[in-house]
Amino acid sequence: MPIIEVKVIKNAFDTNQKRQIISNLSNAMIDIIGVDTPAVRSVTSCLIVEIEEQHWGIGGRGLSASDFHDLVMDRR
Repeated sequence: MPIIEVKVIKNAFDTNQKRQIISNLSNAMIDIIGVDTPAVRSVTSCLIVEIEEQHWGIGGRGLSASDFHDLVMDRR
């Protein structure tokens, strides 16, 4: 029974993006298992855990969702 846990900064992803994360990661796990049946899908879980803004730090600095978006846009 695979359980995928993804931690993200709260408010960094909208509802549609979270649905995509769940769908894509679940599909990836099913591809790795090598069996795509309703039984396998029914026991493959994907959890999105949202960490409060400023409770996630990089480089000694707490990040907000806005900081995250700035970092992502900077790297495009």
